[in-house]
Amino acid sequence: MTIIFITALVCYTVSIGAVFSMVKQTRDNKKGKSQSKTESICRLLVLTSVVLHAIALYMTNLHDGGFNLSLGRAISLSAWMSTTLYLIFSLFSRTLSLGIIMVPIGLFGLLAGYLTPGSPVPLSVLADGQELQSMTVHIIVAIPAYGVLCIAFAQAILLFIQESQLHRPNPASHLRFLPSIETMESNLFWLTYIGFILLTLNLIMGTYSAWYHYGKVLWVNHHILLSLLSWFCFGFLLIGRRLFGWRGQHAAKWTMSSFAILALGYFGTRFVRDVILA
Repeated sequence: MTIIFITALVCYTVSIGAVFSMVKQTRDNKKGKSQSKTESICRLLVLTSVVLHAIALYMTNLHDGGFNLSLGRAISLSAWMSTTLYLIFSLFSRTLSLGIIMVPIGLFGLLAGYLTPGSPVPLSVLADGQELQSMTVHIIVAIPAYGVLCIAFAQAILLFIQESQLHRPNPASHLRFLPSIETMESNLFWLTYIGFILLTLNLIMGTYSAWYHYGKVLWVNHHILLSLLSWFCFGFLLIGRRLFGWRGQHAAKWTMSSFAILALGYFGTRFVRDVILA
């Protein structure tokens, strides 16, 4: 396990260097075969990193018929999913430059999972039968939802910086390695649409689980309330885009705020419960 962790750590670190090298080539207008080769190397390094990360998660999260639900492992799993989806999306859209944010997130997740390992809980203790099935579906939907919205969050950060620098008098300060603002906005909203749909499905499954567990349609706690608030914020952003044409920094701020609420709803409450109160 230590060897796999160290290898993944090295791969993530080298991947970050490759991403910044690709960004520098684009910024300096060094296009052509050299840049294409750098992009291919970058994707290969990130792919190696997420594969090793996946092996580490499998070896520690699923063990002896149990599942590791510790805060560190949850962060690691979410970061791995975010980085994996980023890599997949970069094959079909101009989102490879998001690696300057997404790859460090993967590295942070790897470290969080290794440094705060927790211990596996037997599945028989967690749930059984239909309850276990609903919980599994809930997790399968929740992790990709966090992953997609995390990528949208990274996209919003770069869009916000890009829009801010457009108002500076020095054109040399512009983020020339990024696609056009129109492309950035398009990427932001299709990512948000996908994430919102997955988040909606996740909340529906959570509602079903609450009804199955407690006989209530809505089990009120900090996690549920903040998740619902985040869902409303993302929904309001999409409505504002359709009805009022929201774009640029306004859309970026809404996306960053909505994701911050979502992350606080899960990881923030888990940190208070598992670390501070523990």
